[in-house]
Amino acid sequence: MILEQIKNPDFFNNSEQNMIYFLQNNLNSFDQVTLNKMAKESFSSTSSVLRFCKKLGFDGFKDFKLQLIREASISGQDLNFNLPFSPDDSVEDIGLHLSEILANGIKKTRNLLDPVQLEMTAYNIKKSHRVFLFGKGDSRISLENFKNKMIKLNEYFIIGDEYQNNFYTVGNITSNDLVIFCTYSAMHHDYNSYLPVLKDHNVPIITVTSNIHSKLAVNSDIVLQLPDDESFDEKVASFASQTNMDFIFDYIYSNHFPEKLYGELSFETC
Repeated sequence: MILEQIKNPDFFNNSEQNMIYFLQNNLNSFDQVTLNKMAKESFSSTSSVLRFCKKLGFDGFKDFKLQLIREASISGQDLNFNLPFSPDDSVEDIGLHLSEILANGIKKTRNLLDPVQLEMTAYNIKKSHRVFLFGKGDSRISLENFKNKMIKLNEYFIIGDEYQNNFYTVGNITSNDLVIFCTYSAMHHDYNSYLPVLKDHNVPIITVTSNIHSKLAVNSDIVLQLPDDESFDEKVASFASQTNMDFIFDYIYSNHFPEKLYGELSFETC
């Protein structure tokens, strides 16, 4: 992406930085810019502009111009997390919209996360005898991915609702264990119904959700917040929310037991 590449001034000489200054100040009207106009107003030559375009990976000015106009139109509009593309979008447009959605979501998620809460999450995982994971649909996929990663640290987690014996499972969870709920909406009646039992057994609860005012979140010991950009029921797919969930669990994994990551682990493959 052009707008990402030009953020690194060390990559460009003085003449190219003049060109960058020109295009940044003419993004909204770049469809009116010609090769000669860009050369003249950036105090360069047409050959210098063409070399600049090739440096950014384009065959010529025309391809460069079309891509910049496309990126400017996307960056200048509100992102639609529920329907990030339209029937008129080209393959390139769809890719640009999706990359904007995913990158924006991860950035928002990172900004919402409290490092202290993440440290407490790692501590609770470390001291727990067993860790039970609860999630449905796309959330379940993120939990399975997290579970698989933790195996590499010799940590074996339990999917709490894997066999649909949920109330038996919940009834056997003790204060030495840990429960992690992952749910974008946190509006599942069965999860709320587990709370009295878990509270009675003094079980620590961590919830990953966008609905921080939900009953489940309010009754949790730790809440790891997701951005609430997607509608609960009107989105075409959980593009951003699932990526954001994966980011949180990858963050936990990457910060969990660093001595194992760099000391005890063997990276031999079968």
